[in-house]
This record gives sequence, C-alpha cells and structure tokens, in this order.
Amino acid sequence: DELRAAALEWQPSGRAYILDAPSHLPVAVQRGWRAPPAPGEEGQQRLAAISREVVRALGIALPERAARGERGALLATLEARLVAGTLDEWVGMCGADYVRQLVAVEPCVLAAPPKALLSTLEALNRHGGLEPPAAVAYVLKHPVLVGLAPAELGERLEGLARAVGLAPEEARRMALERPELLMVRGGRR
Repeated sequence: DELRAAALEWQPSGRAYILDAPSHLPVAVQRGWRAPPAPGEEGQQRLAAISREVVRALGIALPERAARGERGALLATLEARLVAGTLDEWVGMCGADYVRQLVAVEPCVLAAPPKALLSTLEALNRHGGLEPPAAVAYVLKHPVLVGLAPAELGERLEGLARAVGLAPEEARRMALERPELLMVRGGRR
C-alpha cells in the first residue's frame, strides 16, 4: 500500500499525461478532452442513431451506461455516419466478436480510432511482457488503456520503478496488477 501510494504521487516531469478528462475513459479519448455539454434533444437523437449503427455492425445494443454522464455527453457529440465508419474499421481490424466485447465494457472506444488499440497492444507486448492473447484479454479488462503508445508505457514503467525504488520487472508486475498506476492524473509530481 505504501509503494502504491508513492507510485500514485509520481508524475514524469514535464508530462501532465491526463489533464481534466474523466479517468474511466480510454486514453485515446482523454487526450483531446473538452467536457461536452449534456446532450439535449439533438444529442439524444445522435445517441439513438449511433445505437442503431452498433446494432447494424455488431448485433448488440449499446449498454445503457453509454447514454449517461460523460459517456453519453461524449458519444452525443459524434456523428452516426462517422461512428459507422469507425465501427467498420474496428470490425475489419479486430473482428466483430472482440469489438462487441470491448464496446460492451467501454462504449467510448467508439470515439477512438482502432489504431489506438493496436498501439496499446504493441505497448503491452513490448513493455508489459504480455503475449498477444494476454494483451487482448488485458485490454478487455482495462479499456481505459486504449491509446497508450509503446514509448509512453515504457517511460511510465521506468519512471514508476524509479519513483518507488523497485527493479523494473517488479514495477512492471505492480503496474499490470494495478493499471491505475499507469494513469496518474496530471498535476501530481
């Protein structure tokens, strides 16, 4: 617990990685975060159109939480036709089964390009030591990591090891057990 507390206070100098974005949204969405207004009637219509596109592409409805809070506000800013194109890219790149699972866990991945996922899988393989099937399973459990690039993950793991005085392998294991350590909010030093 003491190491975890120290790690949560660590932030690489000059890197306010995540600014004011909600920490449950994928990294790829957090990067350009500007809090959208609550969806009005037009936003509700967009959400309904997006839900129809998800049903078309994946055969499932968006989870109810997709229309609530920051998720709903974010998704309501998207155009259904653009989401349809993104969904087609996601399905083409990852397969409908995986995308179905990912959208069920975190619907806001629809606001991220599928290349963000590939970058994260590469990062988890290269720096997290996870084989591709394990990296895929890990992202399904922790979709907030979608958009974390290999270089960023490497820097975070090195900084975490220094901050808590652990060997790099121990810091890697700790970070994989507690992925929130990779998502330290900006302003902490």
